[in-house]
Amino acid sequence: MCITGRRIKMEQDSLLQRYRRDRRKLLEFLLSSGLIEEVRTPSGSTSLSEADFDKLSADYILHCIKSGGIVDVSEASKKYHAESAHPIMIHSKLGDSYFLTSDPDIAGSPPRRVPPSTSVSSNNHASSSSSKLDSFDMKSVETHGDDYGLKQKAEAAAARASFRDSGIPSLGLPTLKTGLSDDDLRESAYELLLASMYFSGVEMFPVEDRKKEKNSKFLSRLKSKREKPHSRPQLSERHSELVDTIRAQMQASYKSSSFLVNILEELLYFSAELPETERVIIKSCLAKIRDTKEWDVAMSPAQRVEIISSIRQVASKAFFQQGKFGLQNETYYWQAAYHLNIRLYEKLLNGVFDILDEGQLIEEADAILSLIKLTWSTLGITDKLHDALYGWALVQQFVDTAEGTLLEHAVLQLQRVVSAKEDDCNEGQYMNSITCLKERNGSQKKLNLVQSIFLSIGTWCDSKLQDYHLHFSEKPVHFKKVVALASTIGMLSSADCADKVIVNASREKIKRYVERSVEAAIGRVAITVLESKERTHPLALLANQLRLIADRELKIFFPVLRQWSPESMMISVQKLHQFFGERLIPFLKGVSSLSEDARSVLAAAYALDNELGQLYTSALEEQKVQHSPRPYLDHYQIEKVSGPLIIDWVIGQHTHILEWTRRALELEDWEPLSFHKRQAASIVEVFRILEETVDQLFGMNLPLDITHLQALLSIVFHSLDAYLQRVLNQLVEKNHLYPSAPPLTRYTETAIPLIKKRLNEYKILDDIMIDRLNELTIPKLCIRLNTLQYIQKQVGVLEDDIRNSWAAVRPSLNQTQAEEEPVEILESDSLTHNETVDELFGTTFNIIRDTAKDIGLKTCDLIGTRVVFWDLRDAFLFHLYRGNVESTRLENFLPDFDTVLDNVCGVIDDAVRDVVVLSIYKASLEGFVWVLLDGGPCRAFSDSDIILMEEDLLTLKEFFIADGEGLPESLVEQEAKFAERILHMFSLQTETVIQMLMTASELISMGLDSDKQGHTNLGDAHTLIRVLCHKKDREASKFLKVQYQLPMSSDYDDTPLVDSTSRLPRMSEVLKRSTSIRWNKKRQSSFKSMKKKIQGATNEIRNVGR
Repeated sequence: MCITGRRIKMEQDSLLQRYRRDRRKLLEFLLSSGLIEEVRTPSGSTSLSEADFDKLSADYILHCIKSGGIVDVSEASKKYHAESAHPIMIHSKLGDSYFLTSDPDIAGSPPRRVPPSTSVSSNNHASSSSSKLDSFDMKSVETHGDDYGLKQKAEAAAARASFRDSGIPSLGLPTLKTGLSDDDLRESAYELLLASMYFSGVEMFPVEDRKKEKNSKFLSRLKSKREKPHSRPQLSERHSELVDTIRAQMQASYKSSSFLVNILEELLYFSAELPETERVIIKSCLAKIRDTKEWDVAMSPAQRVEIISSIRQVASKAFFQQGKFGLQNETYYWQAAYHLNIRLYEKLLNGVFDILDEGQLIEEADAILSLIKLTWSTLGITDKLHDALYGWALVQQFVDTAEGTLLEHAVLQLQRVVSAKEDDCNEGQYMNSITCLKERNGSQKKLNLVQSIFLSIGTWCDSKLQDYHLHFSEKPVHFKKVVALASTIGMLSSADCADKVIVNASREKIKRYVERSVEAAIGRVAITVLESKERTHPLALLANQLRLIADRELKIFFPVLRQWSPESMMISVQKLHQFFGERLIPFLKGVSSLSEDARSVLAAAYALDNELGQLYTSALEEQKVQHSPRPYLDHYQIEKVSGPLIIDWVIGQHTHILEWTRRALELEDWEPLSFHKRQAASIVEVFRILEETVDQLFGMNLPLDITHLQALLSIVFHSLDAYLQRVLNQLVEKNHLYPSAPPLTRYTETAIPLIKKRLNEYKILDDIMIDRLNELTIPKLCIRLNTLQYIQKQVGVLEDDIRNSWAAVRPSLNQTQAEEEPVEILESDSLTHNETVDELFGTTFNIIRDTAKDIGLKTCDLIGTRVVFWDLRDAFLFHLYRGNVESTRLENFLPDFDTVLDNVCGVIDDAVRDVVVLSIYKASLEGFVWVLLDGGPCRAFSDSDIILMEEDLLTLKEFFIADGEGLPESLVEQEAKFAERILHMFSLQTETVIQMLMTASELISMGLDSDKQGHTNLGDAHTLIRVLCHKKDREASKFLKVQYQLPMSSDYDDTPLVDSTSRLPRMSEVLKRSTSIRWNKKRQSSFKSMKKKIQGATNEIRNVGR
């Protein structure tokens, strides 16, 4: 070993000399390269022959080259000495780079985990939580005002946090007297393994030959993520590679053999029971070896051999002493030095953990364990001791790395210990002789090694389970494994344990864990709330945090703990519910309105109450509690406080929304929002505020009942109804758009120029009506119709939104009621409630839909009427067939209709486009009929005109069909039937029409008039007399002159005049005259000859009417 050490020392010295030589050459090159403008020396010369390049700062010279090229040798020397006083650093912005003083090839790669601090923490979560608790300053609590009793909890939590988790307790083995370090033990364990392999006959290469391999296969595998090694046929080569692996894993460095002196002293001087003379010999020999000056320089080789021989003689004498327990291969050192043996074996076991990823076992772990077994006879290891120590090593590694698979392996190893057959008497005595000193219940107690391992692991498990919310919330998967570990070592009863006492003890232990863990979690929550900088009310924050605790309890911990304590969920729920309730009650007494704080606290409390109630009910069902009355939670009764406050809030919103709706309509200009959104902006705003109100109400997350739903639907109904009524009131009745009823005249032709009377074909409207009509342009009416269509569609969306939101709050309401009412009553109440809710929704939204639909139909009707009877009155209505038919055909006016339709289709929504076009078509037919029946004195039609007019009607139909791209042909034909029948009446013989008029007049005299106000019928007197007035027929004119004294049409000017003062007979007067007619016998006889023709014509008209 001394030769090896010297060789390493020589290699290191050679490397240092090479480094200094290379550094000197680089500095000489820099100074002679011409980059230096001037060199200043202490002597004043410019020569560098006197300079010591080994003591010049390279950084200084490089800086001088960059800055100015002037080098001061004295300053360079000062910089060098200043730099040598500090560690060599890399100029990194992060400041986290440094040089290693050890050889990476020998020591291996550094571990990935952060080295533990002086006060060890079990895991990252625990340390972060503990640091947070330690930073809690009780003085800061005073700034929060009313702490709702949280301060006391926070103080208790801070006090608990002061007791730091010291990690897993040690085994309590006797201490080492010589102060051997972990590195010394690791080196010794590695040397022991090599010696055991050698004496066991395992063939391997010499250590020196393996060290010469600069690029070892093992290190190559480490750099390539441990690629699978190639199988080697030679046994010695396979073991050689495995030894390389072990050496790298144990980080054996061959630095020095000085630790061997300490090992010998620990074995022979402090552990072995030797005579005093031999102890003096051992002490003297070891002292000489420690004195390196005397050992390396003063002593001759013969003297060194003599000292080594003395030590060997004493060691052999102790080695051959008989063991105490009569076990196979037992030596004196098994019991005498067990405290050293166990520590060495632990170091060997730690070699199976990957130094690159300490949470993983290396691939060669099984092979290494097989080799480690060769040391059992030396160290006194048995199967049971191995399983216990390996399980102990796995648990320790888990504590350091938090890698769950290690815990699984540990449980398997410890289960082997528990299930192993009982030791025989000798082995049992040996096991009991390996004692550890453990502190328990305030006193020290001796335990054997297995008991100490189980106690240390149990103490660690207990510390974690005492506050499992802290230690397992971030990595919940570990909780089940730790509980399994606790069960394995006997802390908790096994699942199939029949001993009721043990089962009950485990149940009580779990209850304590739950109580203490929940209590600790509440304390940390109290600190979090008090230190929070959020503006949210502390009670709201508290409730939300407690819900998180309950959620973790349900999803993570209860599924594991239920095996031992099914009531554990009830315990945690009761503690959480009681803790918050004690702080909530004073707050509820002071709530008088739905302020921001009140909303947040009430909502959070209600959510917590619901969740805890559901968990509590589930826990009861888990235990199958059947006794009555069932122990329910005492709910917080949030609904009693929030119910009236919500009603007040809804009433306030009602007034606000109605005012907002009124203002929105006052500002509405009935322009589309955009090309794609063609509704008015006001309705979007109304629905926005309604949706916000719905979201706010249900977003309060407070208990709601049917009264609140009624109040909300009342807001929706009155807001939309007010909007619709205002839209309706802004419309005008379409009868204001129709021209004044023209005078009834009879057709005559005269060539004598007379002073003709003027026609008054316009209605005189007041200014208010004119202003309203000016506002109701076709584009604006279309936008109104789009808006009404939007209302019908959006009402459905709003209804679904409210229904879904209401359905979402019902489960919590049903859950609360289910704890107080029998199932039968709840089912009947549920049916009644659902029917009531459906009726509320149906009444509210169906009325809105129907109203919007009716107003839409009226608006649509108004659009068509306005187009024909107002906008196209002069261009179409007053010029169609005026004077004569041939020169004023309908096709001349179709471009005007085409322009109107293009404009309408540009602004109307696609959903109502066909309805509007149909309205215009119906109005055009109505205008066509108006020209036929109410065209006035300027229009009279002959039989040849009727043929042209029939062609025009066909043209009008084809125009709106538009080659299949317009209205459906069947619909167009259906709407045109009335106009066709009117035209057909003009083609009847005059005698037929007169007979029909006589019949209709007789019905009027008998009070059986079938005419309805505002509606034209084919067979009524109003229609028939107009047909006669517009027939270009002498017999018809003569009949009208004799029977009705109607003036001649030629007496009137064709040019319309608004302010005509002519007094013409109106239809009502004419009909009064017709009812007083007494036909004389001559006239009666003249009509008898026409009876058959009249009857035939009448039947024909009736058939057409059908």
